[in-house]
Amino acid sequence: MKKLNLGCGKDIKTGFVNADMLKLPGVDKVMNLNKFPWPFESNQFDYVLCSRILEYSLDINKVINELYRITKNKGVIEIISPYYKSDGAFKHSSFITKTTFLTYLPKEGFNIIKNKLVCHGKIRRFVPFKKLLTFFLWNMYDTIYLKVRVSK
Repeated sequence: MKKLNLGCGKDIKTGFVNADMLKLPGVDKVMNLNKFPWPFESNQFDYVLCSRILEYSLDINKVINELYRITKNKGVIEIISPYYKSDGAFKHSSFITKTTFLTYLPKEGFNIIKNKLVCHGKIRRFVPFKKLLTFFLWNMYDTIYLKVRVSK
């Protein structure tokens, strides 16, 4: 099983191709998320982890197309990103919302396994009606998590 840790930074994972735009210790492939095509063969990976990287994309459509291209049929893409209403989200190039992926993922080619908002704050975890409150308050959720299976 071939796995990619896209935008790994210092989070080097064993058994993965660790890719980042900086040549840090443990980085296997130096690449820029916003330079296309990416330096990977088509249908190369069974699993792609995009942890806190897609918010730096200048063109989310092209990034999604590249993710589709490099992932094998029945491969899994896992995306973890700051939620657009969380602290610091405005410093990013792209704002990731719960509907971002539903809007940009083509209906054919991606099957959503999981799409959820996550709250890491100790107190916020116990606040009732978070889904309703998120319409009126910022910072109810910190992270958006998406897991999809590619179908080709």
